[in-house]
Amino acid sequence: MKAHLLYEAQDFDFGAGLPAGHEELIQDLELTTLLQAMAAGDEFLFDVSQKMLLTSLHDPEAIRYRGSWPTASPSPGSSGRCTP
Repeated sequence: MKAHLLYEAQDFDFGAGLPAGHEELIQDLELTTLLQAMAAGDEFLFDVSQKMLLTSLHDPEAIRYRGSWPTASPSPGSSGRCTP
């Protein structure tokens, strides 16, 4: 089954390289902790998460496609707002 969560008519390119300056971006935003938590020790998940976070999206149609995802509904009886 192809879920096509990122692109409507194509798969994620696992072989794509990281963008120029990715080391500085990871350091500046302190993304290593986030990436390690997402991967939970799995090197493949670390690499994929890193590529997804750092890959820019420029195609307006792809941006609209991702923006059309359904959003989660609040649970019954909930206002849907976060309260302290």
